[in-house]
Amino acid sequence: MKARNATAREVTLDTNLDQANATRIANNILADNVKPRAFEVEFEGTLPTNAIQGGPPAFVLNSRRLANYTVKAFSIVEDYEKNTTTIQVRG
Repeated sequence: MKARNATAREVTLDTNLDQANATRIANNILADNVKPRAFEVEFEGTLPTNAIQGGPPAFVLNSRRLANYTVKAFSIVEDYEKNTTTIQVRG
């Protein structure tokens, strides 16, 4: 991870992997996470006030790439004049 973020903390994991396999797995993980998995969704209507009680709401995305993929909201913007809600989620 330090390849992307020089201030990332270092975590040592004891494994039975040799250097070649550890490098291969690390490269696969970095390739899978080139872009953060964040999405913005706009829908008609507003959320009920109890939707955010107890923590950020979770949603399940269903698309061609991500079937039953659970994400959590980190930004909710409601436009009462347009009667729309825009939610930014990550997961």
